[in-house]
Amino acid sequence: MLFKNAFYYFKGPSQRDMFIANPSRFILNVTLPKNGDLPLRVYHHKAAEILVHEKSLSGHCPITLMDEERVKKGDPLLLILFRDNKYVFDSEYKL
Repeated sequence: MLFKNAFYYFKGPSQRDMFIANPSRFILNVTLPKNGDLPLRVYHHKAAEILVHEKSLSGHCPITLMDEERVKKGDPLLLILFRDNKYVFDSEYKL
């Protein structure tokens, strides 16, 4: 549902009805992230274009490092931009 220029999604009708009954209970003192604070996925065609211009992008998958405690080269076509940094991931699942 759209409420005050933001979309809200609910698990089911009962949760939606609870929100409709008292929306301020759920949105008061809630700060939503700005566009710069959200990761941006770079799709294959654009990632390939970035790779052509940026030869230094040879990163490792941060998820593999944290979850499996090992270093594994990321796929350069699975690219995320976040706060002026570029991150590559080992698989679509980890992305």
